[in-house]
Amino acid sequence: MKPKHYDMKIPPVEFIVANDIPFLEANVIKYVCRHKNKGGKQDILKAIEYLQFIIKDQYTDESNLLQESVRQGQPAPCGHPYCPWEDPRGPIENHD
Repeated sequence: MKPKHYDMKIPPVEFIVANDIPFLEANVIKYVCRHKNKGGKQDILKAIEYLQFIIKDQYTDESNLLQESVRQGQPAPCGHPYCPWEDPRGPIENHD
């Protein structure tokens, strides 16, 4: 029987095992999936901690990756009030 905080169509453990997700990435999935029903902000902070482990382990050449938003060269209007595309430093990548 699965715990209530994993009451989803595809529980995280099944997704993780079926896709052979590595340990660090699996913990990110676990904590993000359960935060609303179990640990709240603490679970999000744990997910961030695991993301930082991934960056440190796999992307050491990009030391300031978490310090600045990823930006791209060509802004595209999105119509949102307070649109991050209008940031004077440039548009944020993957903004939808």
